[in-house]
Amino acid sequence: MREIKFRGKAIDHGKHHGSMVYGNLSVDESGTWIDCGTEQESEWVPVDPATVGQFIGFVDRDDRKIYQGDIVAVDCDCDPGYYGTCSHAPNLNIVIWDQTEASFSFRGIMFRADDMHADYTDMWDVVGNVYENPELLAPKEGADKRE
Repeated sequence: MREIKFRGKAIDHGKHHGSMVYGNLSVDESGTWIDCGTEQESEWVPVDPATVGQFIGFVDRDDRKIYQGDIVAVDCDCDPGYYGTCSHAPNLNIVIWDQTEASFSFRGIMFRADDMHADYTDMWDVVGNVYENPELLAPKEGADKRE
């Protein structure tokens, strides 16, 4: 069975303030909430709805769960037989929901978007997310402009 889980940035003034919380999602007239409690005891925390992202069902090479809004570095897939040794840095992608395709996908930050296939998760590394690491979204001086 597929695990359905969400994360969002807490906006309460308690112990979770400003941190990402993980769990079940509820949206009602009083706000957006994530239950980050245990199976025995609920702990509903108000979160900023703009920061809510769903677990996409994949983990990276270090078994970190990947969520919508994560920034994922994808190793270059140059053919070593053709290129010899590859000197390309990993390509950064944002995990998005593609409404047209009705699926999660990558949006490239500086270059083309990489393919999102379960066969390639050993090439993925979650390096941050768009809410806590906006500096990763800025182009780097002298960056390689691959197409």
